[in-house]
Amino acid sequence: MATRNKHLQSLYLEPDRAEMLDALATESRIPKAVLLREAVDDLLSKHKKGVTTATYLKLRAALKAARLQLAAYRREIVQRKLGVVPLQNCDRAIDRIDEANAAIGD
Repeated sequence: MATRNKHLQSLYLEPDRAEMLDALATESRIPKAVLLREAVDDLLSKHKKGVTTATYLKLRAALKAARLQLAAYRREIVQRKLGVVPLQNCDRAIDRIDEANAAIGD
């Protein structure tokens, strides 16, 4: 018999989360254990404990692209003198992106 290279971990989920996980596993045809291992990898990556996952890298890239796009839009608002409200909305969005970057450790 082959030896296992994984360690069993017990997990309690809220009923609604368990149902959503069941549905995701059914829809994606990916076993729940695989989905949970991916979630743990993403969590460890977020906290810089282990390898950086593809999901984490995509998130960082998306935040960077969104910030660049908003900065360009902000310059356009200023050049066209479109008013204070659009400028404030753009600044708030940029602030949220910066907060998200800080939360993921960038």
